Amino acid sequence: MKALKHIGDLQITHDPAFQRRSWQVQRISWIVIALFILAGLLGLLVPGWLSATTTTTPTLSLQLEYDLLIRPTPLLVFKFVPFQPVALMEPLKLVIASYKFK
Repeated sequence: MKALKHIGDLQITHDPAFQRRSWQVQRISWIVIALFILAGLLGLLVPGWLSATTTTTPTLSLQLEYDLLIRPTPLLVFKFVPFQPVALMEPLKLVIASYKFK
């Protein structure tokens, strides 16, 4: 144990190196927490602005909207949007492969 030093009227142990390390860890922790909060607000952790994306077929006949982060939940939504009226389109064939989350 370090010897007690008199700082003002107080008798305390003073370890500036430990105090600097402690402050650095605290600052890094606050930054990590702020990044998680920002990610949640932008929609990376929950459904939101950054959690969904859209892709289009090369012929520009169909658009697919889906979530970027697939969560193992019972409800998974894919939204298919045809660009042409359905009466003028050839029949669409949708093939879905099964996948089990581990």
